[in-house]
Amino acid sequence: MRQGLRIAVEGNIGVGKSTLLPRLQQILSGGAPWDVMSERVDEDPEFKNLLKAFYDDPNKQVQLQSWITHRRLREFRALQGNPTNYIFERSFMGELVFCHANLVRHEKPEGPYIRFFYDVVAALKECRYDAVIYLKAAPDTCFSRIKFRARDAENTIPFEYVQYLNACYEAHLPETARAHDIPLVTVDWDKFGSAEDVAERLQTTLDFYGQDNLPEIKAKAG
Repeated sequence: MRQGLRIAVEGNIGVGKSTLLPRLQQILSGGAPWDVMSERVDEDPEFKNLLKAFYDDPNKQVQLQSWITHRRLREFRALQGNPTNYIFERSFMGELVFCHANLVRHEKPEGPYIRFFYDVVAALKECRYDAVIYLKAAPDTCFSRIKFRARDAENTIPFEYVQYLNACYEAHLPETARAHDIPLVTVDWDKFGSAEDVAERLQTTLDFYGQDNLPEIKAKAG
């Protein structure tokens, strides 16, 4: 059985990534050990400051994303040779979605913005994901969840941005997965759903690609 799998969970702001992660970890850990690498949004003061600046000032958006990308790269490299399977909250694929969503629309795409794009491309080539789970929900659903969790840094997010980012995910995430030959497991998360079902879908995808180290998952009846 293969060890050291690297799985990422992707999706729009507020779709429910952080809600799914611990539930999915618990289910998958019935076989080989699994751990979670979250973005620690509510724990890291530097992250929270950059996140607030991200939504307050479009000119500072690349600062947050560049910081996240380089932290993600350090964490990924540190796991090299580690036999534990990991589930990541977001991925370098999501960073490319950000590039399409923000750099061209809100910024003059030169200097640090172009460097950031190529940094993400290089990181995605270096750091291989065995599969990415794409949680999909309608923009109004994501927006209501953002308002419900009430993070201070997200108070100024307009619905139009969530709607636009959803369109970018729909257009660019599948294409990025195809371009980098990464299996994409797309899950309807408009009404949340069953973590068991997500695990079963993931198992089916990994089995298809010859990766058989997940425990047997039984989907809920109905």
